Amino acid sequence: MEKVIYAEQTLHGYANGHQLLASSCKLEMDDRKKMDELSDLSGRHDGVGFVDYYTGYPLDGGRKYVISKTWYAQEMMRPGCVWTHSLILDTDDLCHLLSISELMDSFHRPTNLNYEMYTHPLPLLVGEKKHFPPYDTQQLQYEIFTMCSSATPKYVLVDDASIRLENEFFMVLCSLPQEILKTFTFCTMSYDVRKDGDSVFQYQILPETRRIGLSRYYTQAVVCEEFYSIKKYPYWIDCYMRALLQNSLDSLYDFIRQYGAACVTLDFFSQFARLYFALNGETEISLTDYIDSVDTLFPSDRSISLKTVELVLNDRFFPNVFADQGYQILEIIEMKHLVLGKDQQEKLAYKITRSAPEKLYPYLKRYIAGALSTRACESVEKMIHILSPNALRKASCMDRNICFVLIRKNSELLFCPDIWQQPKDFQQEIICAINPDLEPEQLKNLLVVVLQVDAENISEDLYRVFGERLLPVLYDAFHVVRSPNRKRLAYWTPILLRNQKMLIEGLWSLPDLEWRQDLFLKLDVSNDGLLQHVKKNVWLRLYREFFAMGSSLNGKVDVAIQFFPVVFCTNYHFEDEFIRDVVGTVYRVVKANKMSSDTWSRFQYILPQVEDYQAWDRCLRIRRALEEKGYPISIVEP
Repeated sequence: MEKVIYAEQTLHGYANGHQLLASSCKLEMDDRKKMDELSDLSGRHDGVGFVDYYTGYPLDGGRKYVISKTWYAQEMMRPGCVWTHSLILDTDDLCHLLSISELMDSFHRPTNLNYEMYTHPLPLLVGEKKHFPPYDTQQLQYEIFTMCSSATPKYVLVDDASIRLENEFFMVLCSLPQEILKTFTFCTMSYDVRKDGDSVFQYQILPETRRIGLSRYYTQAVVCEEFYSIKKYPYWIDCYMRALLQNSLDSLYDFIRQYGAACVTLDFFSQFARLYFALNGETEISLTDYIDSVDTLFPSDRSISLKTVELVLNDRFFPNVFADQGYQILEIIEMKHLVLGKDQQEKLAYKITRSAPEKLYPYLKRYIAGALSTRACESVEKMIHILSPNALRKASCMDRNICFVLIRKNSELLFCPDIWQQPKDFQQEIICAINPDLEPEQLKNLLVVVLQVDAENISEDLYRVFGERLLPVLYDAFHVVRSPNRKRLAYWTPILLRNQKMLIEGLWSLPDLEWRQDLFLKLDVSNDGLLQHVKKNVWLRLYREFFAMGSSLNGKVDVAIQFFPVVFCTNYHFEDEFIRDVVGTVYRVVKANKMSSDTWSRFQYILPQVEDYQAWDRCLRIRRALEEKGYPISIVEP
C-alpha cells in the first residue's frame, strides 16, 4: 500500500563563503555544521569536466539520513563554488522509497538565485514494491559486490568519461536495512578523499586519476577491484540481485536480525547473505552442514553457532528449515564444544525425546560404552530422565544393555509395555535393574503394566525383589486392570497364597470370579492362625459369593468342604441357612455314597471319632459334629 512521506530540504551555496542558503526545517547546531562541511566541494576542481555527484550520510544519531546532489557553480565569480541540494529523510523511510528514479529526479540546481522551492518539505512515495531506474546487470552486481562485501571503507575507481554507476548505486543503497544506513556514508564522485570527522567515508567513487593520491589513505580504506577485471561474482551476489529486483530482501534482513542487532552490519553482511541464500537454494542443507558453514564464515566467533542452536531449540529459526533436525544438536554440541545453558539443555532434551527418540539410539550406544564427551553425557542424561515409556523402544531399539542402564537412571521407563513382552531372561535382567525401594505408586504402575501384557510369568522374580511389600500394592493394581487375561492372573496365585490372611480379606475384590474361587479353594483353612484371624462376617461374605455363582454340585461340594473348619473349628455360630448349604451339601453327597475317599480325607480329621463298629458310617460323624456344635440334626436330615 502506497503512502506519502515528506523529506526536509536544504540548499547550500556560496554567499561570502559556503553556507546554508535555504531550508524547510530548523537544524540543530551540530547537524548544521556537519551539513555545511559535507555540502562543500569534495576536493579541488576548476569546473572543467566536472561531474555532478551525490553524497550521503546520517544525522541525528542515525535517525535521519541526508542525500544530497552537488553541481559546480560556474556562474559564481569565485572559483570552486558549488550548489548542493540536500534531502533529509527518516532513515527508516529510505529503504521503503517507492521509486528510485523519483528520488534521483528530486534534486534541482537553483536558477536565477530563486531559493523558494527549498523552503518546503518535499513529498515522496513509499511502498512495498520499489520501481527501479534503467540499470545494467553487471554494474548492479558490481555495486552489490563493492558495497556489501565488507565493512572496510572502499574506493571505487572509474573512468568518469566511460562509466556512471549512480542508478545501480542507489538501487543498492535504497535496499539496505536501516541498521546499516544509520552509519553508512558515501560520495559518488569524490575529487579528493572524503571524511566525516576523522573517519574516511564508507564508500567513495573516485576518478581513476586520483589513484596515486590515495596511497596515504590505504591503511584506512581499500581500493576495490576494477569493474572490467571481475569475470565472475560469488553465488550470493546473483541471489541478492534477484531478491533486490523482486523486492524480497526483507526476508534476508529478518534472517540476519534473528541473530541480534549487532549482526546487522556490513561486518557480517556478506557472510549472512551466503548462509541465507544457501538455505534457500535447491540443495537441502542439514543443521550440521549449516553449523559447519557458520564456523567457516565466522572462524573466531562461536556466538553465531550457539545462537543458531538456541533459535532452533526455541523453534524460532528463520527460515523454518530445521524443524525436524533438532537431534543433530547433540552431535553439534559434541563436535563444536558448545556449552548450552540449563534451559536450552532442557529444551534440547524435550525436543529429541518427544519428536525423534530414535535419533537417541547411537548416542545411547556410545553413552553406555563411555565414548561420549562430558557435555554430551550431560545432555544424554537429561534426555534419559524425561524419556517417556512409550518412546523407550525407539530410543533403545530394545537393546538389553541400554534398557538396563536407562531404567537405572529413570524408573518411569519400567512402565514401557515393550519390556514385559520380551523373552523371560530379558525381563529378569531388567528386574535386576529395579530399585527395591521403588515408590508404592510407581510399583503399582509397574504391576498394572505387567498384569496387562506379561506372557512369561515373572511374578516370582518380582516378589524376590520387593518381598511382602509387593502384596498390598498388587491388590491395588488388580483394581485398575480391566478385563484381565485369566491365564495371566493365574501366574499370581502362588504369590497371593504367601499371605493367606491378606488374601481372605481382599479375595472378593480380585477380578474374575472363577479365579477368586480357585484361590479360595487353595486356602489352607485348617490353619488355626488363619481361622482365628478371620472375622465371621468375612466368612459369610465369602459364602454368599461362592454359593451364589451357580457352580456344579462338585464345585459346591469343594467350596462347602473349605468351610467345614470354619463351622467346626471356630467359636462362631452360624445361621441354619449357612449350615444347610455348607454342611448339608456335603452330607447329602456322603449319604448317597458318592464321595471319594480322597475327598473325604480332606476334612474327616476334624469330625468326631465313633466306635470302630460305626466307623463305616460317615454320616454319623457329621451328625455328631453338628450335635457337638449345638446345631439340630434336622438342618441336614429333615
